[in-house]
Amino acid sequence: MMSIKYKLPLAFLVIAFVTASSTTLFSILYFSRILNTEAQDSVEYLAETISQDNILQALVVLNIHNKMPSYLEELVNTKRLHHIVVTDIVGNELGSAGNISASSGFVQASYPIKKNNKFKFSMPGYQGDVPVAILTIGLSTERYDNITQQAVLNLSLIMLLCIICALILNYFLSRNIIGLEIQAEEANRNLLEKNSELEAFAHTVAHDLKNPINAIIGFAELGIEEMEEMQDDPRREILNKSFEIIIKSGKKSVEIIHSLLLLATVEKQHIQLDKIDMKTVITAVEGRLMPMIEQFQGKLTIPEQFPLVIGYADWIEEIWMNYLTNGLKYGGHPPLLEIGTTLKPNNFVEFWVKDNGRGMSVEETAKLFRQFSRLERDRQRNEGHGLGLSIVRRITNKLGGNAGVESVQGEGSRFYFTLPLASQSSH
Repeated sequence: MMSIKYKLPLAFLVIAFVTASSTTLFSILYFSRILNTEAQDSVEYLAETISQDNILQALVVLNIHNKMPSYLEELVNTKRLHHIVVTDIVGNELGSAGNISASSGFVQASYPIKKNNKFKFSMPGYQGDVPVAILTIGLSTERYDNITQQAVLNLSLIMLLCIICALILNYFLSRNIIGLEIQAEEANRNLLEKNSELEAFAHTVAHDLKNPINAIIGFAELGIEEMEEMQDDPRREILNKSFEIIIKSGKKSVEIIHSLLLLATVEKQHIQLDKIDMKTVITAVEGRLMPMIEQFQGKLTIPEQFPLVIGYADWIEEIWMNYLTNGLKYGGHPPLLEIGTTLKPNNFVEFWVKDNGRGMSVEETAKLFRQFSRLERDRQRNEGHGLGLSIVRRITNKLGGNAGVESVQGEGSRFYFTLPLASQSSH
């Protein structure tokens, strides 16, 4: 496929050439039409004027044909005509002069020669204002052709100048585009390197932090057990609460670390796609969330059967964990979560969970799937870390589907993700 660094300059050059050539052609046709019209108007005006010439009228009316050729020659010279022909009413030639043998290079017009009333007293029975002959004159178009040729030359030079300017601009445009493309490639390469470094850093930090935090949680749990034997110690209640806070914060830190590890490994991890029994996956998630379901007194409505899809079970379990956890936290009181499926075009299945919460605005839903983005309600309650839904989207993209949310304020939210439908021949 042609690179943009060639497409834009080529398009600019073509546009410049077409514009210059079409403008030139239009101008030539326009000037040619004007000059032809002017030539025709001139010859018609001359024909009318010469037909009223007194000497010519006298020669025709008095039938002085032997003097006519010399006078016609004089008219050709004085009026700068190409040719002149006088014929009677039936078409017989009475006289002519000029280049009457030429078939082109002129425009011509005809006009009747009429009897003038000044002859009526010298000629008995004379009737004035009656056509007695037809005058035909030709006017050379050489002058107009020269003007047209000069206009064509000038316009051609203008077109050539436009094309040269377009070539110069095209050169600088191409050079700038190539420079910008090199910069973009360099920036993209640096960005990929930075992303790789950040993902490696997140993976390393998360992995190195996980064991120490688990140790802290273990010591805090051990401390609570030890406090059971210190019934009379006045510090018992304060220490118990402190250990509980340590355990809660530690578990939240482990959850964040798990999310960071998952976020860092989704793009690069090589997985084996397989047919997914979604019922089994959701049952496992329900077991993991049972304490939370009991805490919030939530209720899950789960279909008996699900379509077979292609995916990776561990990752899909994380999707359901995120969706159902959010549904339990932000659903109604108590939260009622309905799980369902919808067949989509192009052999995809949409899995969704609908809650009975207060819903979200368009502005809130637009932020949901961004990394480290939390809604105001999360900040107020100091919950969430802004990674869960971004992980969902990254997972679904990796599996060939997509993820999103539909929400109406006051009517709850519907979170969904799509996966390819498993064909009968899939393994």
